[in-house]
Amino acid sequence: MLREKTVFIVGAGASREFNLPVGTQLAQMISQKLNINFDNWGEGKATGDHDLFDAVRQHANGDAESFQQSGWLIRDGIVLANSIDDFLDSHRHDEKVVLMGKMAIAKCIIEAERSSTLYFTIKNRDTIDFASCADTWLVKLMRILVRGVAYKDRAKVFDNSAFIIFNYDRCVEHFFIHALSRYFNIQAEEAND
Repeated sequence: MLREKTVFIVGAGASREFNLPVGTQLAQMISQKLNINFDNWGEGKATGDHDLFDAVRQHANGDAESFQQSGWLIRDGIVLANSIDDFLDSHRHDEKVVLMGKMAIAKCIIEAERSSTLYFTIKNRDTIDFASCADTWLVKLMRILVRGVAYKDRAKVFDNSAFIIFNYDRCVEHFFIHALSRYFNIQAEEAND
């Protein structure tokens, strides 16, 4: 347990250990998803993430082409920005660009979570395979946080800590819910409180 008040500032790179995309890797994924092109005059699907585009098209009110153009703007410009955040901030005046960017981010992260070392399905197992991530910073932090904490005091694990998280993914929250559940043999609902 931490004896002094401590603030943890978690940046995007914190997810790399868990096979989640960061920086240029995320930018490349977004660029590929937004490279939306059609063949056969719109009847066939050629490139890009058409499921993502179809979701946007439902809200386009007949203006799908301008959303496609917004996607292409991101596709071509994101490699010149420090991050997707910087690019979207530069284009905050354009709601279509911001929407396309945010939807692409969400789709990339959701898909990447499935190949993360923190991913599991109830069908395959009921929690994270902690052995696969035993040498990561989150496991090491968990060891510090629970050191000397009795079962009856389990609700105090985070009393002296606060987290500021800049990640799009949910790896920190997800990890701690399942780690506390496993460590103290409690339900995930209690660990989430």
